[in-house]
Amino acid sequence: MNIQHDHLINDIGNGHLLAEEQVLHEHTDVLHGLGTFPGSYDIDMDPGVIPDQNRRGRAPIPFRDGPKAKLDDMEIQGVITKVTEPSKWISNIVVVNT
Repeated sequence: MNIQHDHLINDIGNGHLLAEEQVLHEHTDVLHGLGTFPGSYDIDMDPGVIPDQNRRGRAPIPFRDGPKAKLDDMEIQGVITKVTEPSKWISNIVVVNT
């Protein structure tokens, strides 16, 4: 028997696995759209950490349009901000075709 856990959520309180649909149904009041926190927040970083710039990877041609559209959509929604100047921190994304 092969069990796929892709749509199961571990309920830490009692150790049971819950179906994703069950959690979404029970908590519809907080699990819809994009959430925001009131006010502003600062992220403190350890000053001893050395910035890292990952080398740019090339996505296969069939996978390029989807992530670009998603990133553009996230920018329009205000989730991310496009950076146009050099940065000390550069991280790659992983493209998964589902």
